[in-house]
Amino acid sequence: MPNNLATRIQMIFSDAFTFFVGNFRQIATMCLPFLFGIALFQVILEQAYPASPMAFLASVALGAVIYPIYMGALIRLMAGRARQERPTSSALITAAIPQWSALLTLKIVASFLILVGFGLIIVPGLWLWGRLAFAEFYLVLFGMTPREALQRSLLATRGQLSLILALLFLTNGPLLMLGVTVERTFVSLMPNPIFQLAFTTGLATLELFVHVVLFRAFMDVMAVQERPQ
Repeated sequence: MPNNLATRIQMIFSDAFTFFVGNFRQIATMCLPFLFGIALFQVILEQAYPASPMAFLASVALGAVIYPIYMGALIRLMAGRARQERPTSSALITAAIPQWSALLTLKIVASFLILVGFGLIIVPGLWLWGRLAFAEFYLVLFGMTPREALQRSLLATRGQLSLILALLFLTNGPLLMLGVTVERTFVSLMPNPIFQLAFTTGLATLELFVHVVLFRAFMDVMAVQERPQ
């Protein structure tokens, strides 16, 4: 297991990209209907109530409610493929439903803590963003409660903050720049609902790669911690 940070990052990205491309058909089949539904709801609200804060909050709320279903299924898919299993999309979605409330609670609590942290001169937010990155994996794969998953993530990411933050910036940074560029270049100049729907859905699909990278880092960190000293 390589110890050099740059080498670990390169290996994680390589493995995550290989997984994402190799399993993209199943990932799209499983997650795209949910992402498309969220994007469609957002576009409809923006067309009906332009520049309305309530419309924005409603689309965010719908995304949060649906998130535990497709994310729980995606986490199970990644874990299953790591064990050389081939679970079906329907089985993964069905298995994710019982943990819907727990994962929703975890998402809300973690997001709130991170936002509060960013409000405290940014540094605490960055620390929490990295240290809570594995909480969803522990909840879904080990059946932990939200509180247990948050605590376990804090323990597991000790000494790994540089790795995790580097991965988060290297994945979220380009996606953020892509979103802002397209929004300013095309959406603002040519407010076409069809284009906006396609772009919003496509960007949300690409954002799934962030979770694939984090899961690969999760596996890497677990392997490092389990290695005999």
